[in-house]
Amino acid sequence: MRLEQEQILPPVFPRTKAVAPTLIFDFDGTIADTLPAIIRMVNGHADEWNILPLVEDDVEALRRMTSREIIKK
Repeated sequence: MRLEQEQILPPVFPRTKAVAPTLIFDFDGTIADTLPAIIRMVNGHADEWNILPLVEDDVEALRRMTSREIIKK
């Protein structure tokens, strides 16, 4: 069975039938645990961005905090 483009990607503008590619962000790890990859990417640019490298345990601690708690810290 061959699917038409409209069946694969929903139109963004139905009148024009323009289609937009879709990118799914999974920040909570439901689909995949991407935290290690994100930490590697950020640490790979830490010098360039003039920031301290991330430590996974620190990031995990921040994930358990509210925005207000992070700001106070």
